[in-house]
Amino acid sequence: MLACTLFLTGAGGAHAAFAICRTDPTVTLSDGRTVTMSAEITADPSQVIGVAYVLHVPRDLTATTIAYDSFGYLESVSIVPDQKNKRFVVDTIVTTTTGADVTASVTISGDKKTELSHGEDSQTLTIKFRA
Repeated sequence: MLACTLFLTGAGGAHAAFAICRTDPTVTLSDGRTVTMSAEITADPSQVIGVAYVLHVPRDLTATTIAYDSFGYLESVSIVPDQKNKRFVVDTIVTTTTGADVTASVTISGDKKTELSHGEDSQTLTIKFRA
């Protein structure tokens, strides 16, 4: 689910505020597994222009559904069946109106690990994995 949260930090009477916006569409594949892609963005939701995900899957798989939440209007998901058996690649590009740090991640159902990539907005963050 997409969660955008405002955090307050600071010492004494001085407080600094920063926001973390998280997008996370879920793709159901034709073999029944689900792939959840996410981007954690150090920006207020009003500063996020869009988050583009490209999910490269094995040639024999297709997407049966893509689930978005209430902030799905910020996200676009493309599925490209161009990988060899058991190989996946996720490209994530975040666009904001201000510089933001981004952590991209992907989890596939049945896999006990989450793959991560760190960078900044306007960069292509690529995660490659086998599952």
